[in-house]
Amino acid sequence: MSYPDREKGIFQLLSAFSLALKKNEKIRLKVPGGLESPQVIKTVKKLGIEDHVILTNRVPYDQYLKSLRDILNDVDFVVVPNLYIDTWGRVVIESMLAGRAYYSY
Repeated sequence: MSYPDREKGIFQLLSAFSLALKKNEKIRLKVPGGLESPQVIKTVKKLGIEDHVILTNRVPYDQYLKSLRDILNDVDFVVVPNLYIDTWGRVVIESMLAGRAYYSY
């Protein structure tokens, strides 16, 4: 739900998701802001997972807060793949507020 930067672990998440698809082809991954990262788009295509990954545009933070429940409406859980220590887990708190489970690694 934060911008999919390299430091956030997005490329490791995409690789792990491509492996998980081999076990269950029904799963989907939503990447808010993913359409604004050419490298994310390229990686999704390179891994051949474009039919299972939903990339969206980034929205201004105030609009994001207002639509948080809608963004997470069809999500079973939220994955927070940080590669660095995150001093404040805003995404985790937002997920909890929206009533969604989360997994942080």
